[in-house]
Amino acid sequence: RGRNTLPFLSKLSKHLLAERQQIQELLGEVSRHTEHIGAIVKLQQRYARAPQQLIEPVQLAELVEDALRINHAALSRHSVQVERDLAEVPPVLTEKHKILTILVNLISNAKYALDALPEPERRVTVSLKLPADGRIRLEVRDNGVGIAPEMLTRIFQYGFTTREEGHGFGLHSSALAAQEMGGSLTAHSEGPGRGATFILELPFNPELQRERASA
Repeated sequence: RGRNTLPFLSKLSKHLLAERQQIQELLGEVSRHTEHIGAIVKLQQRYARAPQQLIEPVQLAELVEDALRINHAALSRHSVQVERDLAEVPPVLTEKHKILTILVNLISNAKYALDALPEPERRVTVSLKLPADGRIRLEVRDNGVGIAPEMLTRIFQYGFTTREEGHGFGLHSSALAAQEMGGSLTAHSEGPGRGATFILELPFNPELQRERASA
């Protein structure tokens, strides 16, 4: 019995140390997620306190990062890789809350479109492109299930959805918000299984131009 006791205690000690290490790692994860949740709540509260119809100078690249932070937990949980292609654009005069709502919705939809892919292949790209013909382009692209040609316009109709838990309001309200800002929201896809790109185009109203005009 004595000969068996020492090896047993040694194994038990190693097992307890391993469990302790795992618990410490789990506590570290909980702490990081708690900090992240707190940051998201503060971010949402900041937007909620501000007037909802305010036209103000907006750094669009920062707004993209805010939208990604709001979606961060879901993107991480689904192992979605996020790529950024953000051109340097001067502050523009627009409605921050409407753009944020559209971007959050588009990024969330892109995440769902990737569920059928193996985790290492899931990718979302968010692009901000310099003005062309007086309009700025914000794009959210995924390499997911894609959209059939006959669905490209129907997806913006009120109540239309391809998800069982969907309500068919997100894209419809986003398209209306884009129109209210003088812009547009469109979709492009090469077909089922070939991903999709949602394109938000907005008038280019640089803050500097407005300041000069009022001077």
